[in-house]
Amino acid sequence: MHFAPSLSAQPNSPPKASVGQYRNPTAQEIAVAGTVDKGIYRNPKLGLSVTPPDGWGLILAEGSQDVLGKGKEIIGAGRTQTFKKQLDQSVSNTAILLQAKTSDPKAKDYRVLALGVERVPEAVTLDKYLESSRTIIRQSPITDSIYDTVRTRMGGKEWAAFDVTSRNNGVTIKQTYFISLVRGAAIFFILTGLEGNDQKAMKDSIATIHFDN
Repeated sequence: MHFAPSLSAQPNSPPKASVGQYRNPTAQEIAVAGTVDKGIYRNPKLGLSVTPPDGWGLILAEGSQDVLGKGKEIIGAGRTQTFKKQLDQSVSNTAILLQAKTSDPKAKDYRVLALGVERVPEAVTLDKYLESSRTIIRQSPITDSIYDTVRTRMGGKEWAAFDVTSRNNGVTIKQTYFISLVRGAAIFFILTGLEGNDQKAMKDSIATIHFDN
């Protein structure tokens, strides 16, 4: 599974604030603020709520961070030390907020819906973040194809979406990425399943996203 935060030559850490000033929360602070109540995921740090697919298993931030390490290993394999250092910087500013999974990981229709966040510099635009993310995914050794980006709106925000197919141990995996910028952070959904699996439940889920403002 790809989890590909963007790379930036600029430090991504949120700026320090003087006493009485607002400081943007870190990705980890955002992650631990998330809760699930009555089937709805809410995160007050981002002012968002979303309803995961009904009946799917849910894993909050505490149990989700290992996937970032696995993604980093895949993407960084065989790369230069400079690239790996940049990747480490980006991953340190990234957190998986929520994973929703179907019940049997060995089933052919096994699917995973992930919601994540990355702190980004204020100057980063959606187009710039998108370009960087696509570049990283394209460079992964298991990426087969990366498809054109389309624009859509959900929750009153603009989102960029694109499909990726990967081959791992002879199995073709399809992922669909949805990315937006909110409150100085990149928010991303990743819809994962075997090629040909139905994405309707996952797409219906992310369409429920709501922002407080």
